[in-house]
Amino acid sequence: MPIVIQIPTAEEIRNAHNSAEVRDLDDLLAELEIAGRQVEAAVSCALAHAIDESAWAHDGHRSAIGWVTSTMGVSRSRAIARVRAARFTDLDLHLWAAAVSSAQLGVEQAWALAKVSANPRVRNHLPGAEQMLLSFAQSMPFKDFVAALAHWERLADHDGTLRDHEASDTRRSFSMAFAGTEFHFKGSCGATQGAVIHQILSQFIDAEFRLDLANAQSASESTTASASSSASSSASEIPQGRLARTAGQRALDALVTALSHGASSPTNSMEPVVNLLCDATTLMEWLRFGIGGAHPLPDPNAENIRRCESMGGGAVDPRLMLEAALSGRVRTIITGNDQSPHVISRTGRFFDRNTRDAIRSLDLTCFWPGCDVPAAFCETDHLRPHAHGGATVAANAGPACRRHNRWKGDRWYAGRRRWGWAITRPDGTGFTDAPPMPPGAAVPPVP
Repeated sequence: MPIVIQIPTAEEIRNAHNSAEVRDLDDLLAELEIAGRQVEAAVSCALAHAIDESAWAHDGHRSAIGWVTSTMGVSRSRAIARVRAARFTDLDLHLWAAAVSSAQLGVEQAWALAKVSANPRVRNHLPGAEQMLLSFAQSMPFKDFVAALAHWERLADHDGTLRDHEASDTRRSFSMAFAGTEFHFKGSCGATQGAVIHQILSQFIDAEFRLDLANAQSASESTTASASSSASSSASEIPQGRLARTAGQRALDALVTALSHGASSPTNSMEPVVNLLCDATTLMEWLRFGIGGAHPLPDPNAENIRRCESMGGGAVDPRLMLEAALSGRVRTIITGNDQSPHVISRTGRFFDRNTRDAIRSLDLTCFWPGCDVPAAFCETDHLRPHAHGGATVAANAGPACRRHNRWKGDRWYAGRRRWGWAITRPDGTGFTDAPPMPPGAAVPPVP
């Protein structure tokens, strides 16, 4: 039965002026997203039938992908994604196929899973994890879903992941040479060494950014004294043209500063402290392994997606994480099922530092839905305002860019959903960073 999609005209959309009508645009965008999913569902159904009937061969095409590229006028990467998504039923992913056909699953989420299904080492694990991954796709912000899917893939392909870590470490290299008036250098290493390099350089880059930001603020006649006194203003509030250096120039200058700092310090006087993010279960399993226990073999289909990664989100081999932690150079932040920091060790050789670093490690950007200001440039905000009884504890903290920290004030509330964030407006209404769902649709429970 044909689906009738009613789309307002551009003139009707432009007639929205007052705050209530503009708020209606939120609902309109959600409805258009669902309508787009319905169109994509029809495309998937047509492709599945065409592939079954070998329609792509009638005009001499070598494959269904080439046929889709030619017939639909899309890029090869999009054709590959559509062909893979059309074969969910062939992979025994019937819940995913049904979610696609009923517009309960975003197109990008479907393509992300289709890409993972191309890995032959994890394909057989997908049916067992189908309901869990579908729940993630329907409740998480897209970037968080992609991260969770990558975690699941690493767990499902445990042996392959360990081999990849070992291979990356074995291939580590660095070279440098002069080329005329320029100096070139390049290198690569495993994720654990990379986490050390990334964190140290990030601190120096942040210092260079704040220096440029302070200079730009002091040079601006329109900048108020209160704004110039805050070094945590977001990059989005200062035009990049007003900063003295580009991001690439600041990064290179930060590298030189870091090397100079190390060269001028006594030997071994500066030990880098690196943030690693790990769930409590994984940490305890590998600690037991470190004292002679059984080798951990996590279940990729467990509800709590395991985490063992650097502050920037890069995967870290748990064995190397354990070795680094025992060296006393790693601060480990342990998370709970709600993704908030439950334990932040502060003393001893394992852990150090404070809640602000933990929050910036858990949440890589401002908590406001749709805001991508890096957490390194954010302030640590009370989710429930302090004036309204909000406690100064990790569970009530989140990174907020300067704009959204001021916008939120004492009349807005922010809270962690199980995955992502929910914002409550002063009038009691709210919005989240979860994908929209058709009317009456329910997110399936996580097994």
